[in-house]
Amino acid sequence: MNANGTFMSLNFATLPGFAGEKFVKGQDKELMLAIVRAYNDWHIEDWAGRYPDRLIPNGILPLWDLDLAIAELKRINDAGCPVVCFPENPTGFGQPSIHWGHWDRLFAEIVERGMTVAIHIGTSGGLLPTPSMESPADVGVTLLNIKIAEAMTDLLFSPLLLKFPGLRILMSEGC
Repeated sequence: MNANGTFMSLNFATLPGFAGEKFVKGQDKELMLAIVRAYNDWHIEDWAGRYPDRLIPNGILPLWDLDLAIAELKRINDAGCPVVCFPENPTGFGQPSIHWGHWDRLFAEIVERGMTVAIHIGTSGGLLPTPSMESPADVGVTLLNIKIAEAMTDLLFSPLLLKFPGLRILMSEGC
């Protein structure tokens, strides 16, 4: 970090998906919840906890159950986690959209606790955007930034920002 001139860093989960979205598909929800909690504990205590002035904890939530997600949000925030990841588009993996109020209790708790929502490119599910099946892989990687623009536009036109004017959102890798 010093060599790159980086003062602080926020890391995202990779194996379970940046927002933990791959756990939504897991059949054994008790096991998935245990893994989410274990990941968050490791990330907060062992990863970011080693260098609290340099690494910002970023938690993931059990997105398949709103009550569990809120409980985990409270638990990790009480443990010192100020940021929680949320997907670009939860409907991409079978969860309700941000437009109809399903997530309101979660976002209300985030705002009340002064937390930040981190949205990472590539958490909306689906394939890389490409003009055709013959497009080289580089085309999809280059166009991936459009997905975060789609997410930001969806947020701007959703009721979330009007309902929760104090909501802080961090958009990652959306050049």
